[in-house]
Amino acid sequence: QERKHAGKFYGSDWKPNEELLNHMSRKLNKKKIDLKKRNDRTQNIDISGKYKVDFINDKNARFNKKLAKAFNEYTQDIRLNMERGDNV
Repeated sequence: QERKHAGKFYGSDWKPNEELLNHMSRKLNKKKIDLKKRNDRTQNIDISGKYKVDFINDKNARFNKKLAKAFNEYTQDIRLNMERGDNV
């Protein structure tokens, strides 16, 4: 028994019309813009936009500064790899 719509897309000469291609293109571009906006909002930067926020309160900020002073030279390579995304 043959299906009613068998071969409608596969094995036939069906091509999307210009309107469908434009609609898909607009949706993909909107999605790309929305994702970029969301990524920009979720970056950990303070209100002034100068400093990256890596603390939850003032006490933690002081502790992080002390850690950085003591261990930055040893952890710099690790942090760079993590930011690039190729940490092993």
